Amino acid sequence: MSGKWRQQGFSLIEVVVAIVILAVGLVALLGPITNALRRSGDPLVAKQMTAVAEAMLEEIELKPFSPPNGSTCNPCAPTQANRINFDSVIAYNNYTNAGVCEIDDSACPAPILPYQVSVAVAQSALSTIPANQAYEISVTVNVIGPPGSPSVTVSGYRTNYF
Repeated sequence: MSGKWRQQGFSLIEVVVAIVILAVGLVALLGPITNALRRSGDPLVAKQMTAVAEAMLEEIELKPFSPPNGSTCNPCAPTQANRINFDSVIAYNNYTNAGVCEIDDSACPAPILPYQVSVAVAQSALSTIPANQAYEISVTVNVIGPPGSPSVTVSGYRTNYF
């Protein structure tokens, strides 16, 4: 042997530095992945809220533009208990329901999250249609929960085409 030592392997300091560098890299890499996994249920909630809002909008748009003669609901209180009696588009104005129910007040299958449905109906002038002959209907569905919970709003128009 000559007087030179051959170094083999890594020193303790080199191993510790390598572990620290790998740990920082893993944290930086796993942060966005963890965040994405945590939010992976959001598309399902958004789809459910959109489906509820579109169903309510369709229900309203299928109602007559104005109450029929001899209407028993002129005006009805905009509550879930009276919803089955709503006989025109305007009857839905200011309707709010905590929870999703069928028109006859029977509960739907339990959703993942509790939803609140709110409806606003207002006269709206369209390009060639006067304001008294058109309604803008906005249906908002939001998750009942802390401020900033997700919500979905869909809008449509109903005109007096008869």
